[in-house]
Amino acid sequence: MKSMLTRAAPMALLALILMVGLSSCARERTPPPTSVSVVLNATSEVNPDRNDRPSPIVVRVYELRSAGVFEISDFFTLLEQDSAVLGADQISRWEYQLEPGERVELDVEFRSGSGYVGVLAAYRDIEHARWRAVQPIQPNRANNLEVVMGRLEVAIRQQRP
Repeated sequence: MKSMLTRAAPMALLALILMVGLSSCARERTPPPTSVSVVLNATSEVNPDRNDRPSPIVVRVYELRSAGVFEISDFFTLLEQDSAVLGADQISRWEYQLEPGERVELDVEFRSGSGYVGVLAAYRDIEHARWRAVQPIQPNRANNLEVVMGRLEVAIRQQRP
């Protein structure tokens, strides 16, 4: 009886070690979810008109698989034919008009397969504006993005949670 217990104890210990090891592997395989939140923020001096007065601005936010075509396309092509030009790279698009000083938290859901957030800002003085911004989406973490429309420049900033 004692010899049977002596042989069974190491086997039971080995089985226990394997079960604990395998259960920790299963937990490690499940990556944390990828989440994206976007806040649009128009500064008080955004989009000046001919008299240098701030003006409302139209902003498009794109959910993209890849940013290559978005980054090389010109403003008017994206404005007028974005779906045709971006094709399968475009997952979703949302459009907003913001007043100077306005801040909007987007209530949108990004899908799996999203790789980038692209922003197009329709400045009045498009020739002198930095009207496009792109930010990669970091997988398996919270992506808290702030899109800032300044006087003649749009930028995307990664915010801390």
